[in-house]
Amino acid sequence: MKSGNYALYKGREFEYYSNMFDNTITIISEDPDVLNLGFIIRHGIYVKDLNRNEVEELYAIRTYGIYKGQSVGIRAEENDKYHIEATGSEGTYERLGFDRIERGVYRKWVGKKDLEKVWEVKTLL
Repeated sequence: MKSGNYALYKGREFEYYSNMFDNTITIISEDPDVLNLGFIIRHGIYVKDLNRNEVEELYAIRTYGIYKGQSVGIRAEENDKYHIEATGSEGTYERLGFDRIERGVYRKWVGKKDLEKVWEVKTLL
Protein backbone atom coordinates (compact mmCIF):
# COMPACT_ATOMS: atom_id res chain seq x y z
CA MET A 1 0.00 0.00 0.00
CA LYS A 2 1.33 3.41 -0.94
CA SER A 3 0.38 6.70 0.60
CA GLY A 4 2.51 9.79 0.48
CA ASN A 5 4.53 12.06 -1.78
CA TYR A 6 6.85 10.54 -4.36
CA ALA A 7 9.50 11.77 -6.78
CA LEU A 8 10.73 10.02 -9.89
CA TYR A 9 14.52 10.50 -9.99
CA LYS A 10 16.75 8.81 -12.58
CA GLY A 11 13.91 6.41 -13.36
CA ARG A 12 13.43 5.32 -9.72
CA GLU A 13 10.65 6.17 -7.34
CA PHE A 14 11.51 7.73 -3.96
CA GLU A 15 9.46 9.20 -1.16
CA TYR A 16 10.21 12.85 -0.58
CA TYR A 17 9.44 15.84 1.56
CA SER A 18 9.52 19.51 0.59
CA ASN A 19 11.92 21.90 2.22
CA MET A 20 10.02 24.88 3.58
CA PHE A 21 12.36 27.74 2.77
CA ASP A 22 13.42 27.11 -0.81
CA ASN A 23 12.44 25.25 -3.96
CA THR A 24 14.17 22.01 -2.98
CA ILE A 25 13.04 18.56 -1.94
CA THR A 26 14.73 15.77 -0.04
CA ILE A 27 14.30 12.27 -1.42
CA ILE A 28 14.68 9.38 1.01
CA SER A 29 15.47 5.68 0.81
CA GLU A 30 16.37 2.74 3.02
CA ASP A 31 18.32 1.05 0.20
CA PRO A 32 22.14 1.35 0.56
CA ASP A 33 22.51 0.94 -3.22
CA VAL A 34 21.46 4.60 -3.61
CA LEU A 35 24.83 5.75 -2.32
CA ASN A 36 26.04 5.49 -5.93
CA LEU A 37 23.39 8.12 -6.83
CA GLY A 38 24.94 10.65 -4.45
CA PHE A 39 22.80 9.96 -1.39
CA ILE A 40 24.24 10.49 2.08
CA ILE A 41 23.26 8.96 5.42
CA ARG A 42 21.29 11.29 7.69
CA HIS A 43 19.57 10.09 10.86
CA GLY A 44 19.94 6.47 9.79
CA ILE A 45 18.34 6.81 6.34
CA TYR A 46 19.71 7.64 2.91
CA VAL A 47 18.81 11.14 1.71
CA LYS A 48 19.56 13.43 -1.20
CA ASP A 49 18.62 17.10 -1.49
CA LEU A 50 17.55 18.16 -4.98
CA ASN A 51 16.11 21.13 -6.80
CA ARG A 52 12.60 20.37 -8.00
CA ASN A 53 13.73 20.65 -11.62
CA GLU A 54 16.18 17.75 -11.11
CA VAL A 55 13.39 15.18 -10.81
CA GLU A 56 11.33 13.80 -13.66
CA GLU A 57 8.02 13.90 -11.81
CA LEU A 58 6.49 14.76 -8.42
CA TYR A 59 3.23 13.15 -7.37
CA ALA A 60 1.11 12.09 -4.43
CA ILE A 61 -0.37 8.63 -4.06
CA ARG A 62 -3.36 8.07 -1.80
CA THR A 63 -5.04 4.72 -1.22
CA TYR A 64 -8.80 4.34 -0.89
CA GLY A 65 -11.27 1.54 -0.35
CA ILE A 66 -14.91 0.62 0.06
CA TYR A 67 -15.97 -0.54 3.52
CA LYS A 68 -19.59 -1.65 3.97
CA GLY A 69 -20.63 0.49 1.03
CA GLN A 70 -18.79 3.61 2.23
CA SER A 71 -15.76 5.18 0.55
CA VAL A 72 -12.83 5.44 2.98
CA GLY A 73 -9.22 6.54 2.94
CA ILE A 74 -6.60 3.99 3.94
CA ARG A 75 -4.10 5.55 6.33
CA ALA A 76 -1.90 2.57 7.18
CA GLU A 77 -1.42 -1.15 6.65
CA GLU A 78 -0.30 -3.64 9.26
CA ASN A 79 -0.16 -7.38 8.59
CA ASP A 80 -3.71 -8.32 7.58
CA LYS A 81 -5.34 -5.01 8.60
CA TYR A 82 -5.92 -1.51 7.26
CA HIS A 83 -6.36 1.64 9.32
CA ILE A 84 -9.19 3.42 7.54
CA GLU A 85 -10.52 6.96 7.83
CA ALA A 86 -13.83 8.47 6.83
CA THR A 87 -15.31 11.92 6.96
CA GLY A 88 -18.97 12.75 7.16
CA SER A 89 -22.02 12.66 9.38
CA GLU A 90 -21.75 11.20 12.87
CA GLY A 91 -24.46 8.58 12.69
CA THR A 92 -23.21 6.72 9.65
CA TYR A 93 -19.70 5.97 10.85
CA GLU A 94 -20.49 5.51 14.52
CA ARG A 95 -22.99 2.79 13.52
CA LEU A 96 -20.15 1.08 11.64
CA GLY A 97 -17.96 1.05 14.76
CA PHE A 98 -15.60 3.90 13.86
CA ASP A 99 -13.95 5.97 16.58
CA ARG A 100 -14.58 9.69 16.37
CA ILE A 101 -11.22 11.48 16.12
CA GLU A 102 -12.62 14.98 15.76
CA ARG A 103 -15.79 16.50 14.45
CA GLY A 104 -16.58 14.76 11.17
CA VAL A 105 -13.46 12.52 11.16
CA TYR A 106 -13.68 8.80 12.02
CA ARG A 107 -11.06 6.02 12.07
CA LYS A 108 -11.01 2.28 12.58
CA TRP A 109 -8.75 -0.78 12.09
CA VAL A 110 -10.38 -3.42 9.88
CA GLY A 111 -9.33 -6.70 8.29
CA LYS A 112 -8.12 -6.40 4.70
CA LYS A 113 -10.75 -8.91 3.69
CA ASP A 114 -13.45 -6.54 5.00
CA LEU A 115 -12.83 -4.01 2.23
CA GLU A 116 -14.83 -4.63 -0.91
CA LYS A 117 -12.35 -2.78 -3.14
CA VAL A 118 -8.96 -1.05 -2.75
CA TRP A 119 -7.34 1.37 -5.23
CA GLU A 120 -4.64 4.00 -5.49
CA VAL A 121 -5.01 7.51 -6.88
CA LYS A 122 -1.95 9.27 -8.30
CA THR A 123 -2.05 13.07 -8.46
CA LEU A 124 0.71 15.03 -10.19
CA LEU A 125 2.09 17.84 -8.06
